[in-house]
Amino acid sequence: MAIGSRIRYFGVAVFGRIKAFAEAMDMAPPNLHKYMNDEREPGIGILQKMQSLGCSIDWLLSGEGEMLLSKRMRRKKTTDSDPMQETPVSTGDDVRVVGSMKDLPKISIEKVSLSKLKKVQSGLKESGDGH
Repeated sequence: MAIGSRIRYFGVAVFGRIKAFAEAMDMAPPNLHKYMNDEREPGIGILQKMQSLGCSIDWLLSGEGEMLLSKRMRRKKTTDSDPMQETPVSTGDDVRVVGSMKDLPKISIEKVSLSKLKKVQSGLKESGDGH
């Protein structure tokens, strides 16, 4: 079963109708259909929203494990101040660092100065050489 099919399966199982699922996802049904028909791959925002609705991201991406998260594993509803809602953007000398997909439940976004990153990197090279 492809990701789109699992998105559809979750939506119907939990919400009964695609329209209700689309409303819960805060998107128009035609846009949701693009994900369900594998015309679009879900990005981190869609994955986070599905997780907040109780979908296991491990199951969604791999098809393995349980479809539904336990209530304690569900993310709280995101707010406007939630840093997970920020769009990672590079501006000037700043770099935003995002965790890997396997760390999805604990991904955070940090702002790191590129010059500081270079200093740390050069310090690691010097200490690793043993000179």
